[in-house]
Amino acid sequence: MIKKVTLLGASRIIQFMTPMFVLPYIICVVGLESYGKYIYWLGLSTYLSNVVGLNIETYAIRRVAEDDNQVDAILNPILLKLVLASILILCWSLVSMYNAADAKEFILILFCLYPLLSVVLLPTHYFVGVGDFKLQLICSIIEKLTLLILVFLLVRTKDDYYLIPLTYSFSLIFSIAFCYINMSRNINMSNYKLNVSEIKKYFNVSKYLILGKLSQVHTTLAVFIIGNIFGFSSVGIFDVVNKVLNLSKVPLSVISQAVYSSMKSCLRRYIALFGLMTFFGIVFYLLVNYFSLEILSYLYSEPASTVSLELLSILSLVLISTPALMVFGTNYVARYGAPNTYGKLVLLTNVATISIFSGWYYSGNMQFLDFAWIVFFAETFLSSLCVITFIYMNFGYKRR
Repeated sequence: MIKKVTLLGASRIIQFMTPMFVLPYIICVVGLESYGKYIYWLGLSTYLSNVVGLNIETYAIRRVAEDDNQVDAILNPILLKLVLASILILCWSLVSMYNAADAKEFILILFCLYPLLSVVLLPTHYFVGVGDFKLQLICSIIEKLTLLILVFLLVRTKDDYYLIPLTYSFSLIFSIAFCYINMSRNINMSNYKLNVSEIKKYFNVSKYLILGKLSQVHTTLAVFIIGNIFGFSSVGIFDVVNKVLNLSKVPLSVISQAVYSSMKSCLRRYIALFGLMTFFGIVFYLLVNYFSLEILSYLYSEPASTVSLELLSILSLVLISTPALMVFGTNYVARYGAPNTYGKLVLLTNVATISIFSGWYYSGNMQFLDFAWIVFFAETFLSSLCVITFIYMNFGYKRR
């Protein structure tokens, strides 16, 4: 267990610490407006990539952990997503040509599709389901080292903003290629047989999951909404603050994923895990707010604005509710509940969030920081639903 936590922790630290080195340089060179434009198109491509991904990662992890025929469990979701990805690539190319004002913008928009590489080809379900965190760590190191080299070599002036997604694309390609070369040594890929019924099962499971993912105002749609309502600069501010929060969640996600393959449906274990992760959540909430000025000033390469400080103060509250979402949601409900249960909880949360957002926006009183409270509500509401479902699964229908 200690080895798994160490490997996964190192992988997550590398993944989320790299932006802490890259962001100040990029924002300083190209400016917050150009960076915000890049994040806007990246957010839109990430949203569409989630359509291709069908949001089946949690279920795919479960299948790898439970299925004796791991080759099929690993490759079935990848094959399914590859078919859908080919359609998205064609559509995105047309979108790039239509919206680009010049060749540079075309390259920027086109290569902002790089999240598709990660969603489709990066076998996260294999890493977590099998517990091969050593390979995940090595892949992360290769990806981030390549990224750092390419960013500092290619992005040298303000006019080089269009090369940012190019650097991320090539670093991902190198990392994924290395991953599959090593996976092929441990797993006999030639034993794979297309299982149509299994692929249909993924589609059935994904119905609620994908609807839930695509209607998440507070995550997948956030950048698109902020860019259209508040402008590209606000997109840049939101993205930087969000990266700080993602880094703060690293200890929580490390513990959650490290214990996934070894946790059984034992009530005491999950409650103990929740207590431990809640402790870390509160500690990191306090640390983030205490050092908020220093952190944001470093990332923006200038004194942090009042808006960014207030945004971080609001969004960091999510750190307190995240343990409940991870422990009782992705670790328990998604694993031991009916395949569609977690997706239905996400969808219910989104319906409530969209209703509040719509009412607030059309009242004409919504400000940028008000959107942060929408995000906090959504995360907390979903965490609460996961806790309620966990209690019902352990005490509700057992009594009937």
